[in-house]
Amino acid sequence: MPRRRVARHVVLLVPTALLLAGAALGAAPAPKAATAEAADPGVAVLRSFAGVWNATMQIASPDDSPALVLNGIEVNTLGEGGAWVTSDFRSQVADRPFQGHAILSWNRASGRFRRVWADATSPVFWLSEGTWDAATRTLTLWVETVNSSGAPVRWHEETVFKDDDTRTFTMYVPGSRPTDAAAISIIYRRRKEGAPRPPFVPLPAPPSPGHALVLRDAGAWSTQMLDRPLPGGGSSSAKGTETGTVCCGGNFLVSDYLADSKKAPFAGHGLLGYDPGKKKYLSAWVDTAGATLEVREGDYDAAADTLTFRFEAADRSGRTTPTREVMQWKGADQRTLTFLTPEADGREKTGMTIKYRRARDSGPAGGR
Repeated sequence: MPRRRVARHVVLLVPTALLLAGAALGAAPAPKAATAEAADPGVAVLRSFAGVWNATMQIASPDDSPALVLNGIEVNTLGEGGAWVTSDFRSQVADRPFQGHAILSWNRASGRFRRVWADATSPVFWLSEGTWDAATRTLTLWVETVNSSGAPVRWHEETVFKDDDTRTFTMYVPGSRPTDAAAISIIYRRRKEGAPRPPFVPLPAPPSPGHALVLRDAGAWSTQMLDRPLPGGGSSSAKGTETGTVCCGGNFLVSDYLADSKKAPFAGHGLLGYDPGKKKYLSAWVDTAGATLEVREGDYDAAADTLTFRFEAADRSGRTTPTREVMQWKGADQRTLTFLTPEADGREKTGMTIKYRRARDSGPAGGR
């Protein structure tokens, strides 16, 4: 990767480094884990990230000029059951407000962590995956992408806990030498006073018509979840809510979903965006029923007013099922999400269906 291109990626990925902490939103100490969760190494790692953190970073210069020093604050929220943590980061980059959002998840079946990172500088989020070394208290995540020439590149990031309140982060990018270059180094210190009040951010204009489609789901929604038919007929049902919030300069929509199921609470968290280069819609989603964070690409059909994602849905045992997810809008205030899976004869079977209705007096939710 050319040095200028590396330097550009370094600046864009600064907040990626900051998102490797986890925190209960606006709270200082992490909640105590239940006995079962404490025995799960992945959940324990996510909980160890909890808190609000101050971050001081140094960004290496591509020449011999002094390193750039920036400060930031991140606030992270532990997901239902502790299987993921969502992160909100704010700072100033080049004298302009900067915002990013990430989801870090744990897959019990594979023993690996997975994360997506989205920010205000790019319509495409970064996907990384890696492992935890308990002996050294180090989380290593690998990022795979392409450089300016379209060639694949791979770099890694390391977070090392010095103690419960201090950790360091280093991002290594491919260099001209056999060894990778340390492009960013960060020191995190737990913020004892908790999170500051987020500043008001006016709702940004959608960067493109594709983003306008993404952002029209901003606001509060009431939901009705209908699960697949039960043996002997009938189906299960659960009411819930979803809140969509515009994030990262209008590049993404952040969704928080919660349903009051009789069996167990169902919660989910997602990112929705649009890649104008590929003309594809991007989705990242994690919930209490799945095995890990899922990343998908989708297509929009203007005639049917539907957005369709095709992916391999994985359960907690690691088994995958080809799945088609279809969102259909019915005006500005109603939409339906349907999951379909193939049967042995090739026909599709309708699984879970979620009906959405915009909450009264709910407009677009602005600026995370």
